[in-house]
Amino acid sequence: MGAKGGRAFAPFSAVLFFSAWIFSAWIFYAWPGLALAQQALPSNIAYYIDNAARSGSHPNDLIVMAVGNAIAANPQYVEMIMARAVTRAPKERGYLIDMTITSFPHFANRILAGANMAAPRSYASPSAPAFAPSAPAYAPRQTAQAPAPRPRPPAPAPAPIPGSSGAKSSFGLMRKPGGYASFGVAYKMLQDADLENAGMTASGTLGAKKGFVGSIAMGYRFKIGLRGELEGAYHRNIIDQLEGNGFGYTASDRVGGNVTTHVIMANAYYDIPLDVLDGRLTPYIGGGAGYARVKINFDGSAASESTDVVAYQGVLGAEYALKPGIGLKGEYKYFATKDPDFGRTKTEYKSHIMGVGLVFDF
Repeated sequence: MGAKGGRAFAPFSAVLFFSAWIFSAWIFYAWPGLALAQQALPSNIAYYIDNAARSGSHPNDLIVMAVGNAIAANPQYVEMIMARAVTRAPKERGYLIDMTITSFPHFANRILAGANMAAPRSYASPSAPAFAPSAPAYAPRQTAQAPAPRPRPPAPAPAPIPGSSGAKSSFGLMRKPGGYASFGVAYKMLQDADLENAGMTASGTLGAKKGFVGSIAMGYRFKIGLRGELEGAYHRNIIDQLEGNGFGYTASDRVGGNVTTHVIMANAYYDIPLDVLDGRLTPYIGGGAGYARVKINFDGSAASESTDVVAYQGVLGAEYALKPGIGLKGEYKYFATKDPDFGRTKTEYKSHIMGVGLVFDF
C-alpha cells in the first residue's frame, strides 16, 4: 500500500515542481516589466505620451518622437516611459523599440526592460553603458514575407515636453546675415575747445553744456560677423561760456548760443561671438569716418559760423535680441573732427556719446 502510494505521488510531485519552476520564471522575467508599467510617471510626461499615442497612423512617428524627447529630458524614467508608451500603443511595440534603441543605444537594456522584453537587472547606468552596437542585445523580429524596410529620413526635432527642463531656446551667437535699420538717441558731452584767433595774440576757450544726438542708419550683416553701415546723425549742444577772445567777441561779452553738427558716416563693425545670455546678447566693436558740417549760432546775432570738416569715430557696444528680427542696442562713441576753421577763429571738436537704440532686421 505504501509503495503504491509513493509511486502514485511521484508524477504529481514532478508536475508540481515543473509548475512552480514555470511560475518562478514568469515572475522573474515578466513581473518587473508589469511592475514598471504600474509605476506612475510625472503627469506632464504621461500626458505627452498619451497624446502622441492617440494618433491612428502606422507607423506612429508621433509616439517615437514623444518617447525620444521624454527620455532625452528625463533619463531617470527610461523604463517607465517605455512601459507607458508600449501600453498605450501596443501595435507600435517593435517599431518603437527599434527606433528608440537606434537613438539611445546606451540605454538599450533599459529600453527593453521597460518594454517587458528583457530583465531589468542587466542594465547599467548611463555613465557605464552595457550595450555595444557590435553585439546588440536585441534583434528585431522579421518574417520571410516581409520586404526589407526602406531607409527612413531622420525624424524632426521633437517639441519640448511641457514643464520639463530639457529644452533650451536660443537666438544663436550672432544675428542672421541680411539688411537692417537702426534708430538711436544719445547723450553727448562736447569737450571744452581752445580757440585760436587770427591776427590776435589773445585766445580763449569755448565751453558747451551737455547735448543730445539723434541718428538713423542702414546696414548689412555678413556671415563672418562683419557689418557695414551708412549713418546719418544730428548733434546739438548749448554754448555754456566763452572765456577770453574768439569769433569777434571779447572776455567782457556775455555770449550764448548753440553748436549743431550734421554728420554722414560710413561705419564698419565686428560682432563678437560670445555665448552671453543664451546667445541673445552680442557685443560689438567698430569705427567709422565721414563728413561733418559744424555750425555755431550765437544768441542776439544774425550771423553764424559754419565749416565742413572730416569726422571720425570709434564705437563699443552691445545688442540684445528682444525677439527674432528686433534688437535693443546700447553703445559708447568717441566722436571727433579735424579742427574746424571758421576763418577768423580756429577751434577743436572732440566729444563723448552714450546712447541707446532699436535695430530691425529686414
